[in-house]
Amino acid sequence: MRTLILYTLPPDSLGDGRAMNEFDLSVAATYVAKALETDLVRAVYGRLGEILDVLRDVRPDVVYNLCEAPLGRPDLEPHVAALFEWAGLRFTGCGSETLTLCRHKDRTGALLRAAGIGVPEEFDPENPHFPCFVKPAAEDGSAGIHAHSLCHDITQVRHALKHLDGVHALVQEFVPGREFAVSLWGRTDPEYHAITETTRLAGPSLITYENKWDAESQLGRAPAGPLDEQLERQLLSAARASWKVVRARQNLRMDIRLDAHGTLRVLDVNPNPALTNRGEISFGETQRLPWDDLVRKMVEWA
Repeated sequence: MRTLILYTLPPDSLGDGRAMNEFDLSVAATYVAKALETDLVRAVYGRLGEILDVLRDVRPDVVYNLCEAPLGRPDLEPHVAALFEWAGLRFTGCGSETLTLCRHKDRTGALLRAAGIGVPEEFDPENPHFPCFVKPAAEDGSAGIHAHSLCHDITQVRHALKHLDGVHALVQEFVPGREFAVSLWGRTDPEYHAITETTRLAGPSLITYENKWDAESQLGRAPAGPLDEQLERQLLSAARASWKVVRARQNLRMDIRLDAHGTLRVLDVNPNPALTNRGEISFGETQRLPWDDLVRKMVEWA
């Protein structure tokens, strides 16, 4: 079986304040190629003709899809998946509809809320409750989130909205408690899971663009545990329910925080999160799977 690892290159120039490593998929591609024991790896900027030329040249049976920002634009990520779907090609990761939906955080939040899943409350920008949180409605990688995104009065809200320069934004309840990343993997239903807890050793009580992409940031994720059994069940229940709502497949990560009362709030749903860790991934206390095996399973599930 010919498996092509296809990834997007960083753009020649970046927008103000954007970090090059946000768009660099070369390390992930190298890790995946090693796991699959293949040198069938191609990098593209993301032009349509360029991608079609690679597919015609390689004629893969499966594409390991690492095309996260064609032409340096994360909003074009669903288009590449749609191209594979239209061509009838098997590919790893979520489909184009899931990728499109999850990019629009307001729509995703509305669907989760309708399904009874806890999400942050949304406010009228002119009449919010404080503290509140201002973020772009259709960005990923924490783009547009900075220290001033956490607001304590209406003047700060207006400043945060102005800083986004007209971009459609959400004004939400700020959820102050512990934060977890719940990752799920499976063909069409979650078969494996991992829970990590986000740690912030210094800086603001939210994950900003700067501390996410700064190599010297004191932001980190570590295996969460041992967790209280009830909390672990709640985290997995919310994550699995979110998977079903967005019709995910293969790979999904939810960022979940506890509010001041210990109630779960799903902050974000991330299809096709990065898989660049090495070694063994721990799934709870009972499931363990070598990272290379997980990569091979992704190909089998395509």
